[in-house]
Amino acid sequence: MKRGKKYQKISEKQLDKVLSLKDAVENVKKLSYSKFDGTIELHVVTILSKDKDPKSIKGSVSLPHMESKASKIAVAVPAHLEKAAQEAGADI
Repeated sequence: MKRGKKYQKISEKQLDKVLSLKDAVENVKKLSYSKFDGTIELHVVTILSKDKDPKSIKGSVSLPHMESKASKIAVAVPAHLEKAAQEAGADI
């Protein structure tokens, strides 16, 4: 498979060792060659005892220094329903 010049240059600098989460995020930021804000995907392996049901794992994780962009909700409704939509949380 033929790769671009930017990809080939970055692949030479890529490390083949395990890094801490902080070092890995810094490394990804340094090696990024795209002009847009990219996404990082995190996979976590959980080990459960045999008596636990895997479906019982629930929750969320907050990573340090996460940037959350404010989302705006736009609703297309007839004129007589505009007030109800804004009360329900619509911005526009």
